[in-house]
Amino acid sequence: MSEVTVKILWLYDDLLDLYGDSGNLLLLERRIQGMGHTCVIEKKSIGDTLEFAGYDLVYLGPGKYKNLMAAAKHLVQYRDALKAYLEDGGRMLATGSAQVLFGKSFDGQECVGLFDYTAQETGEVDTHDFVAQMCWDSHALCYGFVNRTAKLSSEAARVPMFCLHETTLSQDFPENTEGRIQDGFYGTWMLGPVLVKNPALAKAFLKQILGENFVDYDDSLEEKALRFTLEEFLRKED
Repeated sequence: MSEVTVKILWLYDDLLDLYGDSGNLLLLERRIQGMGHTCVIEKKSIGDTLEFAGYDLVYLGPGKYKNLMAAAKHLVQYRDALKAYLEDGGRMLATGSAQVLFGKSFDGQECVGLFDYTAQETGEVDTHDFVAQMCWDSHALCYGFVNRTAKLSSEAARVPMFCLHETTLSQDFPENTEGRIQDGFYGTWMLGPVLVKNPALAKAFLKQILGENFVDYDDSLEEKALRFTLEEFLRKED
């Protein structure tokens, strides 16, 4: 194994960071460094010119309405570059309301159009927890928290990220799935440091980013914390 440098682009860190989402970047950085590699995290926002080539991962977190609208107006200028990046093997993770930026429009503002859905601000708060399995690993349970006022015209995804556990099925996700995957794009309504709270999901991303340079590590403490959270949550649901 040779030492590598992983480059991560954190988009709109000053606008889209509501629930400790920076923890996702901190976890990736610490784990990559722990494997003996270098991790470089660069931040760019609406005052910057965006280039995606050369990054191993692009990350966006959730934000308030006016900040999402500002990000949408900026990001749409780079629609073709973003699509080319993903088609060329790039990876992107969008958590929470950041997903509204990747449909056709958000409240009438044109967006990048990776997906056919439109997004609308409803003004109604939808708050709930859910337990799910990663769709590519039915043995790996994950826990997520949703707090949103925006809705997508369609929550259906040809390739979803998660299959909802029977205890948290919701009419908001009629196909009993959540999130979407396409051409290296991963989107979920989960908020906050989702990679910290879900160690199997963190490892999945690290394996994709590093490939043969991935070095397995002990995440038993994180697994223990997740098991405790799941046990407490499922007990309340019973």
